[in-house]
Amino acid sequence: MEARIRKEDLIAFKEQSADIVIKNDIQPVLQFLRVKVEGDFATITKNNNRAFIVKSIANDSDDCEFLIDEKTLYDFMNACEGEYITFKTSGLRIEISCGKARLFSPTEPPHLYPNIDTSNENWVQIPKLTSVSAGICAKLCLDPTVIFGATSHVFAAPDWVGGSDGSIAYFQTLSAASPKLILRREVAQSLSKMSTPQYAQTESYDLFKDGETLFGFVKSEVGFFDGYAGLFRGALEVPISFSLNKGAMIKFTQLCTQRAPDATAGATFECSGDTLSMKLVDSGASLDIHMEFPVVSTEKCEFKFNPEKMTQLLKSLPCDDVYFYPGKQRYFITDKDKTFCSVIMGMI
Repeated sequence: MEARIRKEDLIAFKEQSADIVIKNDIQPVLQFLRVKVEGDFATITKNNNRAFIVKSIANDSDDCEFLIDEKTLYDFMNACEGEYITFKTSGLRIEISCGKARLFSPTEPPHLYPNIDTSNENWVQIPKLTSVSAGICAKLCLDPTVIFGATSHVFAAPDWVGGSDGSIAYFQTLSAASPKLILRREVAQSLSKMSTPQYAQTESYDLFKDGETLFGFVKSEVGFFDGYAGLFRGALEVPISFSLNKGAMIKFTQLCTQRAPDATAGATFECSGDTLSMKLVDSGASLDIHMEFPVVSTEKCEFKFNPEKMTQLLKSLPCDDVYFYPGKQRYFITDKDKTFCSVIMGMI
């Protein structure tokens, strides 16, 4: 057996899969990449039983199939110079060579690698607005390890995208039709990086195709409507409390985080008349951060929030001015035209 693959194609595969298919140390066979040459194409597959990536590239080698240790291959690629990487069977190992450089990699029988069902060919185009909004929403779902209701999940429907991590949340209305999806945080982030994503599904996987690269993710166990749970219900039916320039508010929240990183009491904003006072008081550090802004207000209010999470939320919002609405133990934040709605939960 002998095959050769362009080094730049292997580099592109490494970059696409690095943040999506994390190494699986429990099953040693999943430390290998599967390379299959058939006809005029070579297919490279990486899988960790939770997500996978399959990339097809033009290739003129003889038909073959083998497993190659991922770390060994990438270490060799970083050290060698040349346009092509050549693979050749050598007993129970794979010889990797490039020019005068060569290295041997362990291998396993290809049939030990898990099979992946990619048979569904009913692909639906995902509008770019949906994927961008899913990426914004995923940035606000801070903990990917916790799954509870809507926590760490992004929900996409034909006319909106939304999600929450239990402290902050995001909702955006969409003008283009989208497939109904429920995505874990890491899946939504991957989707947002695809230039022209398409969607299909099998019994076990949500499939996304971007050009000649196929991505697959194990389906979420959270139900679409069970997880969403009416988080934003009635959000835009209440009167405005006040509006504020996003940049000015970020300066305050960043200052709080920098000067009092361990403050647990949280910051507050107090709105009375035409003035908004934002302050963080940390008695343990004898620190008092206070700023005032002119605002348009309809009622007096006081609200406590986490400055670090508020900064992350504000940075993700696609507008210059934000509008605040009161809710039960929360504040709804929108743009002027109410095309999106974000939620910051009050600190107890």
